[in-house]
This record gives sequence, structure tokens and C-alpha cells, in this order.
Amino acid sequence: KRAVVGIERNKPEAIAAMRAAAGSEAEVLALRVRYPQGAEKQLIQAATGRQVPPGGLPAAVGCAVFNAATCAAIYDAVYDGMPLVRRIVTVTGRALARPSNLLAPIGTPFSELVEACGGFREPPERIFVGGPMMGIAQHTLDAATIKGNNALTCFAASERRRRAAAHCIRCGKCEAVCPQKLPIRASLARLQEELDAL
Repeated sequence: KRAVVGIERNKPEAIAAMRAAAGSEAEVLALRVRYPQGAEKQLIQAATGRQVPPGGLPAAVGCAVFNAATCAAIYDAVYDGMPLVRRIVTVTGRALARPSNLLAPIGTPFSELVEACGGFREPPERIFVGGPMMGIAQHTLDAATIKGNNALTCFAASERRRRAAAHCIRCGKCEAVCPQKLPIRASLARLQEELDAL
């Protein structure tokens, strides 16, 4: 009965455009900018005040969450009869000549996405499918986009920052309570570097 569209408040033009388009059909909620604000459980709490129980699903608190890409894919399927054959992919990072948002057919090699962004302006040090916190490291650009890919992040060596994690003893207990289920023990050093860069 209630539809809420959440947009981080550092995107005022998007908020205004969505409010104009939604009218009285949906509430547009300007959300605080913080990680992991876009995560399902955090969105539910921000929009409704309800907390999804540990291990539970949004349905447990009477909610369903859909991201923008899913909503667009539903529209394409229902109104146009078009299956999911393409995806908007954010190709970003200082290693790129022109970071861009690209509408890429499923199966597009990562190398073609990089080429569409003007190639590398400096050699990449690390490349992730996804973002810096939850992305999966790639060892080649020969892999191709799949339905779940929404970003390709190409880090340059100049973005690398090291700092001692003064209060961390690397026990891994944070992994057990992380709402995002981040693989802390496996990638603690990488996560610290990316947090420092934010």
C-alpha cells in the first residue's frame, strides 16, 4: 500500500525529478549519504523504521525492495516483452581515461567496456567487478558482463593508500555481525585501503 523511493540526498536533481514524476503515487525519501545505505536491510530501516531480523528476509517485516535496474527490467518485460539483454554498467576509477555509465549488452567483454571509456590513462593496479567494498577482483579483462554486473572499478596505483589499522587485531569477529556479510578476514587489507580512499 505504500511505495517509497529512496535516493541519497547528495543527488538533489534526481530527488526533484523523481518527486515530480511520482506525484502522489510514491513517496520520495531523501536518505543520508553513508555506506551501506543502498543495502536492502538498511533501506527498510530508513524508510519504515522496521528491522529485518538476522537471517530474515524483507517479507518478515512486510516489505519488498527493488533497485532501479530491477524496476526497469520489470517494465521492459511487462510492457515491451523484452527480456533482460542489457545492463547499465558504471565503469569507473582513476585508471580510466573517461569513466562512464554504459548501456552494455549482456556478454560484453570487460575489455570493450574499458575501450568505450577511452582505455586506461595509466596502468590499473586492481580491477573489481562491482564497487570497492563488495567487488570481486579480476585477473583479466577477457571476462564478460552477466546479469548481476552493475560496475567495473579500475583502480590506479596513485589511489593506493596504506595505513596501519591501529585498533584492529584481525580476530575476524566483525565478520560475524557485519550486516553486509563482508568477507573481512579474506580482504581486510583491501577494505582498509578502500575505506581510506573514501
